[in-house]
Amino acid sequence: MANEGIYVVFDNLISNSIKHGKATKIFIKIKEGSSKILLEFLDNGSGVPAEIGDKIFEKGFSTSKSTGLGLYIVKKLLESYGGNIRLKDCKGATFVLEFPRI
Repeated sequence: MANEGIYVVFDNLISNSIKHGKATKIFIKIKEGSSKILLEFLDNGSGVPAEIGDKIFEKGFSTSKSTGLGLYIVKKLLESYGGNIRLKDCKGATFVLEFPRI
């Protein structure tokens, strides 16, 4: 059900891990449930400061001098696929991407 936008999702998560978290390793775990597929995207970087964890998907939010649209677009793309994204752990950022099982 995903389109070319799925590349934007992974590009943004990988870029953020390297650029903001200074990660040297990135891991992806896939878990299959009866109605959804969960993809855990985690890295060994510095993570996301806890005080901004609830803001990172907001349109225009940025800790650098960027547009603040990256994770907002990621969230909107996943929602367009019937899925979602959330920050599971701030230390060594762990994101959970949820996709409907077809």
